Amino acid sequence: MKKHSLTSWQIAALAGLNRYAARNETKLIRRSQLIAEEMDNIVDSVKSKGSTPSQTLSRVLQELRQMGILNHVERGTDLLLDNPISAEAEDYPVAALDIAIDREELMIDDVPTGDVQVLARRRKGQSRIRYHTITNYVTTCAMCDVTDEKLMIASHIVRWKDDPLLRGRLSNVICLCRMHDSLFEFGYISIDCDMKILRKQSDNCKVIDFLQRTCTHIRPPRAHAPLDDYLHEHRSRNGFI
Repeated sequence: MKKHSLTSWQIAALAGLNRYAARNETKLIRRSQLIAEEMDNIVDSVKSKGSTPSQTLSRVLQELRQMGILNHVERGTDLLLDNPISAEAEDYPVAALDIAIDREELMIDDVPTGDVQVLARRRKGQSRIRYHTITNYVTTCAMCDVTDEKLMIASHIVRWKDDPLLRGRLSNVICLCRMHDSLFEFGYISIDCDMKILRKQSDNCKVIDFLQRTCTHIRPPRAHAPLDDYLHEHRSRNGFI
């Protein structure tokens, strides 16, 4: 989340938003309920009621939307994104998950659970990450011409198990076919800072050699290009550095 210098009204509104979120155990903010529960607290905090406090608050909430702290989900409802959200925390609508993924503010937690509801929320988040990864690469493997969606993998650069905070970031996920995903996962190929494919000798396996030669650079995505920090970690982990 980009840091902003906030006005006194913005600070008071954000404090009210966080009280609302904590009290109602949700990051989904219903504007009418927020005003009913927090208007007086926010006005008291800024010590300047003015003639139209509700209009002032509406303007301030719009300013927070422009900053990306609030994000419109549906009429009368916003998603509070002052910090990353957990897919398992509540049953977010698809629109809210999509906003968090696009802003690289969605986390998939690393807590074992047998709770059916929590597992369903986790799968929902994972499904949206896969959807956005495939869409981002126009339903085509970034390393070859495979376009069958059934063969597509949302392939993490920094491994899923190594950093839970990066699981929902599209800049850490590349759309690969199952074949190239396996080569990438096990370090037969990597990617340099210019998006050029790096290859590791395969002990004379003709199939691996063939797959390694199918392209020289990865196909760029529509948005959220792979970050070199993540690619550097992959190169280092697999002996390319």
